[in-house]
Amino acid sequence: MKKSYVTYHDLEGIAGARSYEDLTTVALRVLARMPQPVAMIHGPLTTGGTSLEENWIRIRTRIFSSREKDHAVFNQMPFLKVARRIARRKASPVQRVLSFFLFWRKKKESAIDRHEFREKFHLPIVRSGYIQEMYFMAGWEDSTGARWYHDQAEKLGIKIMYLPPSVEDAQETQHSSARRI
Repeated sequence: MKKSYVTYHDLEGIAGARSYEDLTTVALRVLARMPQPVAMIHGPLTTGGTSLEENWIRIRTRIFSSREKDHAVFNQMPFLKVARRIARRKASPVQRVLSFFLFWRKKKESAIDRHEFREKFHLPIVRSGYIQEMYFMAGWEDSTGARWYHDQAEKLGIKIMYLPPSVEDAQETQHSSARRI
């Protein structure tokens, strides 16, 4: 499934989104085009795992390697970047300063109100019926978001699969162990 189901029109919709609901509309349009079964991959991103950047790369790599194996996998990453912009615009001046301070102190926080984003973006996607499978990467248990998705999958009867650690994960573990010695 090397094909991308995101059109130029969708990219414009993502870039121009002014609310989480706008993002959801585009995501559901993309999901409607994808062949069944559609899966999502979850693992540590902002909570759990390593740094945000490293977690982002690990998840993206898994998404694209799954597509190479002819799995239809919904990539939510482009939506998350725009969600951060929407959250910053909605944030009060105090929240903006706090978010900036936490970012520079290397706390894994962002301006996104995770509860609101889950309710207005993630939940409609999960409940849409398009997502038939959820794959969980090694370390998903340490991620607040991945645990939330796992709970939703159980509630909705979505097939759950646990991915074995990738070669990159194994190398990362070896490097972490070497650093601790």
